[in-house]
Amino acid sequence: LRQELDGFSREDVVLAAGESFALCSVVGKVERGAPVVAAGTSNIGSGVLSDVDLGQAAELGAYSLACIGVASNAGTFAVFTPSGLRLADAVVGAPYVSPHLAFTLADGETDFAVGDSFTVTVPAGSGKYKMLAPDAVDGTQHAAGITIAAYDATLADVRGVIVNGLAKVFGELLAWPDGITDTQKTNALADLAALGIKTCTGV
Repeated sequence: LRQELDGFSREDVVLAAGESFALCSVVGKVERGAPVVAAGTSNIGSGVLSDVDLGQAAELGAYSLACIGVASNAGTFAVFTPSGLRLADAVVGAPYVSPHLAFTLADGETDFAVGDSFTVTVPAGSGKYKMLAPDAVDGTQHAAGITIAAYDATLADVRGVIVNGLAKVFGELLAWPDGITDTQKTNALADLAALGIKTCTGV
């Protein structure tokens, strides 16, 4: 690190088990947990929603699906984000993929009826920190800070300190995950800049 603003740049955090962190590791925060599916209590159809995966645009809160069209062994569901944005409709029996969610909506012995529904709730994550993971969907795809020391969390969570705002750092000292691309580094540096962390070149 080159410069910090006392009292505003650092935060005590928990670094998640399973990794070791070098000095100046770029880390991300686990902001989203595993999705939870619930069928509407008054559903007529016996089909199920399964194989749910989050996308990188997933929002915290409850996604809602409502049947708007019916057919024998089929059907169409409107899909809404927690913030109320309508996504592409889901078709029963066809894989559904979007930047928010991916899932399978399968037909059951009894066909769906208009008004049948499901919710997919995306809970808050653990709030722990991991190495930046550009392909992740739990929030760690975004750079959220830089470790001020080396930490060994390979066997258990450890407490540590990160810089997560109002600082200037030597870019060449940053420790990145293996395999990161130049484009992913550029995106991560933009995340850090948005936090108030600027990078510079050492002399």
